[in-house]
Amino acid sequence: MAEKKQEKIIVTLDPSMEYARRLHYNEKHSGWSIFRAIYWSIYIFVFGVLLYTLVPAGMPVSAFFGLAIMVLAIFVIVYGFSTSLHLKLMKRYA
Repeated sequence: MAEKKQEKIIVTLDPSMEYARRLHYNEKHSGWSIFRAIYWSIYIFVFGVLLYTLVPAGMPVSAFFGLAIMVLAIFVIVYGFSTSLHLKLMKRYA
């Protein structure tokens, strides 16, 4: 019996194509970073409002932390939008 010759399959990976594919994927799903940022900032902001409003009058430290957490919620939104913008610009200019 004659043995079958098995052909070797050689797969070459082009790094530039892989990078372009990754950039396209990131740009396509950049809206999710905005959604996640808004989603989490709502919870953080509500927690900050509760901490700010539901404290006894003699505890200014928790009111300060409530304000700080509300500011953190705003920073989370800014971070989400800047991440999305970064991914879109990387697709266009990288």
